[in-house]
Amino acid sequence: MTPSPDMTMSIGQDTFTYKECMIASTKHEQQQVTLSDSDVVFVGFGVNAPEYGWNDYQDLDVKGKMVVILVNAPGFENPDSGKFEGKTRPASCGWSVVANSWSGPQYSLLSANGNADRVAVQGWLSADAARQLFRPAGLNFAEQKAKALAGPYHQSLNVKASVTINAKMQKSISHNVIATLPGSRSPGEHLIYSAHWDHWVKMTARRVTKSIMVPMTMPSA
Repeated sequence: MTPSPDMTMSIGQDTFTYKECMIASTKHEQQQVTLSDSDVVFVGFGVNAPEYGWNDYQDLDVKGKMVVILVNAPGFENPDSGKFEGKTRPASCGWSVVANSWSGPQYSLLSANGNADRVAVQGWLSADAARQLFRPAGLNFAEQKAKALAGPYHQSLNVKASVTINAKMQKSISHNVIATLPGSRSPGEHLIYSAHWDHWVKMTARRVTKSIMVPMTMPSA
């Protein structure tokens, strides 16, 4: 799915421009997806984790609404809480990485229902856009974030959001690859190279002390 870059998103009286401060896309297998006058709700970190006694969606119906979710988990900025594995899995890249990685062609797996069970629109807002988002409701972003860090939290922003995504679709088939090239000095060991196909391509290597065929899987999502 390649979304048209000329889209804008309106939230309340503010307009956010694609790649400058907003990224939006869809997993629906449709050439056009429209979100019109959707209520906007801040749901903190968007966490539902019974094992930590944490549910940001408690007593909240988000059907038909746009939810604003903070990146990472509460434990990232509050590692002493002993919850959510602290700083184990942060997403801490800058806006330029988001804008360049989540724009352009976006891959996902096909489904029998055309991904109709996925949310219609998903995306990102820059930090400046997020701060602006809270002002019309008389709310301060930093204060709202602090409440979200303290425990399960949600708050209506009393604004509505609209966006239309026009996208080009292209279907392709990817394959799992398996290969081995025996070494001359250590034929009983294997060096594994693997990668994943999304916004970054990482190459990793590790030694395996068994003489086995090594699969290299590159999923399309």
